[in-house]
Amino acid sequence: MSAPTKEQKVKSVLTVYRNRDPVYGYRYVADPYSGCSQGCTYCPQQDQTVEISINAAEVLSRQLAKKPRETVGIGDKCDPYMTLEKHYLITHDLLQVLVVQGFPVHIVTRSTLVLRDRKILQEIATKSMAAVTFKFCSPSISVAKHLEPNAPSPIKRFSALSSLASKGITCGISISPILPFIGDDQKSLKQLVLAAKESGASYVLRAPLTLPSKLDKVFYAFLEKNYRELIQPYRFLYGKEGRVPESYWRPIDEMIETLAREQGLCTEAPYWTEVQSKQLSLF
Repeated sequence: MSAPTKEQKVKSVLTVYRNRDPVYGYRYVADPYSGCSQGCTYCPQQDQTVEISINAAEVLSRQLAKKPRETVGIGDKCDPYMTLEKHYLITHDLLQVLVVQGFPVHIVTRSTLVLRDRKILQEIATKSMAAVTFKFCSPSISVAKHLEPNAPSPIKRFSALSSLASKGITCGISISPILPFIGDDQKSLKQLVLAAKESGASYVLRAPLTLPSKLDKVFYAFLEKNYRELIQPYRFLYGKEGRVPESYWRPIDEMIETLAREQGLCTEAPYWTEVQSKQLSLF
């Protein structure tokens, strides 16, 4: 069932972080939508009304006019290429603003619709940086279908990544969220890292599943239906905080870092000045 939608005009579309995002590395965020219709089981945005910022491009153009150049993240609180984007083209319009004003962009998505904007992304890349990170929770098509019912399969996402990377666009993957006892085994993680390498990715990012209170009931209902035997292990692992302990996360984090480095992949988000320096060194 599709999430309800609401068109709105916004006064601001740009969020400025004091520090770079710890996973994706951007300082600015400009999301075209609030809420998401991808229906991912682990996402707190599911089942919320998707608010469509119909004047987002106009507002972003005005807000960036006096800002120093920094990477603009698109896809922080939504998937910017959810099905709605086919009709509204708001993400497309935001990219047009970034082309004109010369700002780098880092898109985070699970959708192959990003291929539609490859020419714009190539143009941004010639001026600064265009990075696209595809998110994965598992290499398994069946597991992904359970967890991300409205998202393209992992195979299609890797195909899209390969297509963009072949056009000179900086691409990578984010194994996010990593679900304990479902997608955290070495075999699954290695499959994703190897597929990333083969597809032309240059980096691998990662983040564990968190269970905020508004997601708790929904996610445990999902476990009850699909992974009943994991309910008690999850409750023990997450406790009352809704976060995995460092004792769990550190070995997983180190495993991914090792797997990525074995394939010559970076384990940090790309930064636009570093990408520019690498491009210039080729000439």
